[in-house]
Amino acid sequence: ETVDGQPFALPKDWKWVKFGDIGKVVTGSTPSKSNNEFYNGEYPFYKPTDLEQGINTIKSSDSLTEKGYNAARQLPKYSILVTCIGATIGKTGLIHKEGSCNQQINAIIPNNNLDSKFIYYTCTSNFIQDLIKSNASATTLPIINKNGFSKLPFPLPPLAEQHRIVSAIEKWFSLIDEIETNKESLQAAIKQTKSKVLDLAIKGKLVKKTAEWKTVTLGEIGKWQAGCTPSRGHKEYYGGEIPWLKTGDLNDGFITEIPEHITQLGLDKSSAKLNPKDSVLIAMYGATIGKVGILTFPAATNQACCACTEYKDVDKMYLFYFLLSHRDVFISQGGGGAQPNISKDIIVKTSIPLPPLAEQTRIVSKIEEVFALLDEIERELE
Repeated sequence: ETVDGQPFALPKDWKWVKFGDIGKVVTGSTPSKSNNEFYNGEYPFYKPTDLEQGINTIKSSDSLTEKGYNAARQLPKYSILVTCIGATIGKTGLIHKEGSCNQQINAIIPNNNLDSKFIYYTCTSNFIQDLIKSNASATTLPIINKNGFSKLPFPLPPLAEQHRIVSAIEKWFSLIDEIETNKESLQAAIKQTKSKVLDLAIKGKLVKKTAEWKTVTLGEIGKWQAGCTPSRGHKEYYGGEIPWLKTGDLNDGFITEIPEHITQLGLDKSSAKLNPKDSVLIAMYGATIGKVGILTFPAATNQACCACTEYKDVDKMYLFYFLLSHRDVFISQGGGGAQPNISKDIIVKTSIPLPPLAEQTRIVSKIEEVFALLDEIERELE
């Protein structure tokens, strides 16, 4: 939409100019690659992959000698570089050292009475980025040449206001960076806190002990069984009504959806087993080792998954949280290599501290109470 022939109305004392009015617009060039005297020197030589949108410092992956620089398009420091061809068209950078760029970049050498950072930040705005893309040639490889780029409109405030805008932008960017840094630190702290909560819970330190605990093995409190993959060579084994879980489907929570299914024939003709609802699952192989889940419907699994299908004297949620708390131990038992794994034998021989059922219920409630608070904090960070 335009206002009096211009893209939009500007504040008082601002004016619409063209890119060619705010400085010299030039297209880069590439000195001969066959001349060894041109490369690996002190002058940065920028390509589109060197430009980092959203920041104002860029590094070059290539460089020119003085001879190469003299043969190239010479750019003073504080020139603004804008990719003019291809999928990254519009990608922008502000150089802080005298250098050069290749022919895939249009460079703006700003007039002395303008703030280079203001031009840079304006070039990274959605308005200018959309303008560049909409004025590029409508081909498989979009291009905006120097002449077309020079004619694009540019909103220009007085110099003092340019400085104020840059100062305000950098103040807010600094605050956003600080928030992002703190956000990542807090998310990491939440993850560590959850691990600590589980550790305390399984050691009987999250709630006051009211009864004697005993130590048993996982094999003593439940029936464990691994799954199987029906032969892929038999298409009739797949696409049926029986959910078939792979370890990538484990989500450290309740399993409510499984994308792949097998047929009854696939179940009957293989060692796969149908695990009942409420079975507690754990991954034994590879990158997902130690991942857990609880079935909300009957399902079979592949051989990389072990299921506790029948359990006694243990609450399924207490068992689930124990397996979560024990993940690092299982991973260490899995050994190194590209495909670390634990076995059903390792799982059933694993010791678990076991309080009476009533105390297990209290522990589970406390874990979920604390986790709910931590999840609420994490949602507020999004």
